[in-house]
Amino acid sequence: MLSSLGTARTLNLDMELQPASVYVKELRAGLPSKVFAPAHSRLWWIPVHLALITTGILVLAAGVLPWIAVPLVSLVIGASFAGLTFVGHELLHGGIIRGHSRLRSVLGWICFAPFNLSPRLWIAWHNRTHHAHTNDPVNDPDMYPTRARYDEAVEPSSRSTTSRSAAGAGAAHSV
Repeated sequence: MLSSLGTARTLNLDMELQPASVYVKELRAGLPSKVFAPAHSRLWWIPVHLALITTGILVLAAGVLPWIAVPLVSLVIGASFAGLTFVGHELLHGGIIRGHSRLRSVLGWICFAPFNLSPRLWIAWHNRTHHAHTNDPVNDPDMYPTRARYDEAVEPSSRSTTSRSAAGAGAAHSV
């Protein structure tokens, strides 16, 4: 923290850190139980997003929109895909439905199918690996603090870049 003069204050770092479960237990005891109840109403977002995606794609494919509306409809479709992902994220964390693993799996498939990502992979990768090592630069699969670290994680044979040659034509080549 900075004082009013702009100098750094010292913090007392001579405290003993506890496992995360200790802090969670203390916080949970101080919050009302309704905070931890599943938010079933979020399930309604699945048909809403699916309807927006389907309608948007059909309208774009039919070619009935004026040119100015095409980017706007495309943005709505993209936002709905993102919305499905957020619902799937909350769903597979158990924030919408608890128990009912088969129902959660089916709904997770619906939410993540556009990205070819199964609920089982999401749970293994996101819930177990990412949350167990959040922001750990070595073990968190979502942690790429630098471009060099990202490049190290990607196999050289699978990387490609696109070079622009003439009039925006893209030519992919291996790096």
